[in-house]
Amino acid sequence: MSTVMAAALRRGRDRYNSRFAYAMAGQKMLDPAVFEVILRETIAPLVEAAHSARPAAVDHVLESLFDVALALLGKGLLGPYGRIPGLGERWRMLLESCPAMLVADPGRFASAVANALCRFEGAGNHHGDAWTSTLMRLAPVFSSLDELFDAGRIVAWRLGILDQREPAFRAIERLPGQIFAKALELDKPSMVTASVLVARLRNDPWLAPADAADQDFDRREKRLCLVRIIGGFRGFGGVFVSPPMVDAVDGAFVATDRETVRELSADRFGHSWRRPVPESLKRSDPQPTGPWKWKAGELKWEGLVGSFPELAERSSAAAIGSTMAVTLPHSHNVYLLAPSISKS
Repeated sequence: MSTVMAAALRRGRDRYNSRFAYAMAGQKMLDPAVFEVILRETIAPLVEAAHSARPAAVDHVLESLFDVALALLGKGLLGPYGRIPGLGERWRMLLESCPAMLVADPGRFASAVANALCRFEGAGNHHGDAWTSTLMRLAPVFSSLDELFDAGRIVAWRLGILDQREPAFRAIERLPGQIFAKALELDKPSMVTASVLVARLRNDPWLAPADAADQDFDRREKRLCLVRIIGGFRGFGGVFVSPPMVDAVDGAFVATDRETVRELSADRFGHSWRRPVPESLKRSDPQPTGPWKWKAGELKWEGLVGSFPELAERSSAAAIGSTMAVTLPHSHNVYLLAPSISKS
């Protein structure tokens, strides 16, 4: 353990011992030896980074990180036997890459990063490494924690955390153009304002950010495409025990098999199934598909025509905005169709 870390622990020995003892009283499974490893391998490098950035902040940083790490260990999330492998390393790497923010507000920074990394695992999404490495790469452009958090929302959405879609849109409107362009991985700065970019993305869940940022967007040709196939047989790791039926209820897709009702959300970057579904979404009366028109295997939408003969014998179809959901009598999948910008 480094001399800086050892000295900081000595200065607060009584305080830290009492905090660990208090935590032990409520969580008998806390292992002092495991926490010692966390202090040495995860917290000590962060204390060193804080010392390099602002020596006077070391005690405050250690105290904040001690509390967050102890809480994570108590929940079984941190340490060599934690439920999320690699959490400690990713947590340390991102905090260490932003020393100025670490010393400015260590508790808020450490807690928010840990929560975000846990969200990936909780959603069954294993892109925590990509989220961490992307924010580490962007670290030099952040001037505040709020900018980092906003960029984190955008990157999380882009990596498939669908409930960050609307927070990401609000973040785009708050951030400087240089930062949101990097978070969206645009090859060049957006040619349109943030509000126009967000309006386009919000209106079309399948639109690529780079296409939304194109000043020639309105002149780009579109075609109808099969944009996603999701679901699958539960016995093979999918969702449904029998071929599902799909409906559109109060602006949401609802899919049902003979056992469950699930609400489906999907966009270019990911999809999610929610259950239990609110009672308001459980009605079974079919909703009109609006401007979407089927004729055998041919689909029409606002002047666009696509041929999908494999979906001609559909068992159900529903539409929300520019997205059509289709099921087949002998398939456990849900097929999503939407207009897509043609590649030049």
